[in-house]
Amino acid sequence: IEVKDLTAGKSPAKVFSNGRVHQIVEVNVTSKCQLKLLNFPYDRQTCVLKLANIMITESVALQIGSLNPSDTVTTFLTESNEYCLLRMSNRMRDMTTYAYIEFSVTFQRRSTFYLVNLILPSILLLAISALTFRRLPPECGERVSFSVTIVLSMCVFLQLSGNYTPTQSESVPLLTGYYSLAVVMTMANVLGNVFVLGCHLRQQADT
Repeated sequence: IEVKDLTAGKSPAKVFSNGRVHQIVEVNVTSKCQLKLLNFPYDRQTCVLKLANIMITESVALQIGSLNPSDTVTTFLTESNEYCLLRMSNRMRDMTTYAYIEFSVTFQRRSTFYLVNLILPSILLLAISALTFRRLPPECGERVSFSVTIVLSMCVFLQLSGNYTPTQSESVPLLTGYYSLAVVMTMANVLGNVFVLGCHLRQQADT
C-alpha cells in the first residue's frame, strides 16, 4: 500500500481482513475567517472550517470523535487575552461525490479593556460638555476654551478607536459611528457657546 506523504512523516496504514484500510493522518492547518465588527467591542465571531479530501470518493470514510471544548483548549489551543472561547462543534457533511468534516468555533471578545479605556471616558466627556453648555454662566471666560478642549479629547478617542479596530470596510463598528457623532455634538456645543456669548456681549453693549 502506497501511503501519500501528507505530513512530515508517514503514518502506518492498517489493512483488515475485510478489505478496510485504516490510517490516521495528522495535518497542521492554518486558516482565517472574516470578522464581523459591527458590534465591536462586544462582537461574537463564529468561524467554520471545512476539511475534505476531494481526491478520493465517498467510499473512503472520514471519522471524527467528539470534541470537548474544555479539553481542546487545554490540549491544542493557546489562551488569548483578547478572546474567550465559547464553544466548539463538529459534524459530518455528505455531498454527492465526497464527504467533509465541518468544525465550528465560536468565540467572543473580552470587552473590559475597551469599556474602561474608551467607552466610559467618552461618556463622561459628553456629560461634562452638556453641563458646560447648561450650567456655566456666559460671564465665565473659560467656557469656549473648555468646550474646545472637550472636542480635541473626543478626536483623540476617535483616533484611538480606529487604532484598536481592525481595518476593513465591510462593516464599520458602531463604536466608530458613536465617536463621530460625539465629535459632531461637541463641535455643535462650541458653536452654541460662541453664539450665546455673542448674544450676551451684544446685550451688554446695548445696556
